[in-house]
Amino acid sequence: MFDIGARQGCILSPFLFIIIIDFIMQKTTHGQDYGIQLGPRKLADLDFADDITLLSNTRDALQDMTTGLQKNGMKVGLRISSEKTKAMIVGEHQAIPLTVDQKDIEYVDKFQYLGSYMSRTGDVDTDIHARIGKASAVFRRLHNVWRCSSIGMNTKLRLYTSVVLPTAIYAGETWTSVVKTRHMLDVFNRRCLINILGISWKDHVSNEDLLERTKVDNLHDIQSTRDEDDSLVTSDVFHQIQSTRDEDDSLVTSYVFHQIQSTRDEDDSLSLVTSYVFHQIQSTRDEDDSLVTSYVLDNLHDTVDKRRRRFIGHV
Repeated sequence: MFDIGARQGCILSPFLFIIIIDFIMQKTTHGQDYGIQLGPRKLADLDFADDITLLSNTRDALQDMTTGLQKNGMKVGLRISSEKTKAMIVGEHQAIPLTVDQKDIEYVDKFQYLGSYMSRTGDVDTDIHARIGKASAVFRRLHNVWRCSSIGMNTKLRLYTSVVLPTAIYAGETWTSVVKTRHMLDVFNRRCLINILGISWKDHVSNEDLLERTKVDNLHDIQSTRDEDDSLVTSDVFHQIQSTRDEDDSLVTSYVFHQIQSTRDEDDSLSLVTSYVFHQIQSTRDEDDSLVTSYVLDNLHDTVDKRRRRFIGHV
């Protein structure tokens, strides 16, 4: 009897699962005008492993997509969990019931997808508050580090900028930059720096002096620089890929010509060897012919002598 399926932890498991999910979504959306308009194309779904988000402008299309997804998933042994499935309407619209396996789907005002919060109003305040809350939790767990006198200030600031700040601005590329969001980020940043330096409210240190002493920029400036760097890195990566492909093509072409030249040289060598071999064979044949001719003549001469002696003796 053979076991069917992959073992838990097998490196093929996620690859096979992605293939199945892609097959299900292709069957669900093929030939249908589902999704929301995004530039020249329509976007009907967002997929990450088994976390699937369906997008639609109408309730009927969304229900058809959900039903089709449930139907096609059951064909391969997968089903939609009605308890974990949530629905959200963006904008001020009345909620219309949606069902999965004859069970109503719960409507929410916000939900978390891949670490980021999305709200029905479309603002990013909820997500920023969540990111600041997570960064604050990380900062509090490092309280003993900030208070340790044997650790240098430069080390503390480097730890802060490499651990706490990335947690605060995770997925910040999708945030809309307005005065309110910039203020929230900068207030969190300054509060943490004051805590690290051990500054009291009695010290009357201005925000500019604080940033100058720590050599740390405003958090919204760090986020903006990060967005620009991502764009530059993306452009540089594509440029490097193209350059690498060109270099590889040149190396491959050079290698091929080298191999052809080597093969031709080997062929020429083989021709020389072949010519030499044929010359040796011809020389050997000439020597053999000479030897054979000499041997035949010697034998013939001996035979004639013997017969002559016999004839004389007989007479």
